Amino acid sequence: MKAVTEFERVEENTSPSVFIPIVPPKGRPRLRYRLRVNTADDVRVAGRAGIPLFWLDSTVVTMLGYPMEFPPRVVAARNVLPAVSSSRKVQEMESSEALLHPRWEDVTLMLLRFDPVAARAVLDRHRNSIDADYLVRRVVEERLLAPATFVRFFDIVPTVPRFGESILRSALERKLSSNRAGALL
Repeated sequence: MKAVTEFERVEENTSPSVFIPIVPPKGRPRLRYRLRVNTADDVRVAGRAGIPLFWLDSTVVTMLGYPMEFPPRVVAARNVLPAVSSSRKVQEMESSEALLHPRWEDVTLMLLRFDPVAARAVLDRHRNSIDADYLVRRVVEERLLAPATFVRFFDIVPTVPRFGESILRSALERKLSSNRAGALL
């Protein structure tokens, strides 16, 4: 697989503001771009152009039932990550499709990378709507077996493979009980 480090304009219309021209090397006729995303609007503009990005902020997680505050971050597909510039923290994800059309399970996996307890809380609060096969497939694709095992995803979805150590059930329950449920989608 070849990583995308720049984008190439194929139509002769104007480019959206999130695309920054890269000065082509001498003898190279094509204009190339890096992607600059600093706001949710930038991510929406890039998404309309088919670039797999997701704006992860506290409002998304709160809507999924886990009230928390954290600085927004940009989640980019691994193959376009080298071409993305941002003043925000940029997090990678393997699946482009999951970023273009995210499901709540995908948001849970985004959380799993930096706050596993929050990911487990979101999973707990949506027990009745879990697509277990999808969740297992995505955990394996994203190589998140260790953090999923640590916060005991296997308690909710027994088919999630175990890898590494897990937190004691009582310790996890104490952490989860200290957070009240928020609004759901």
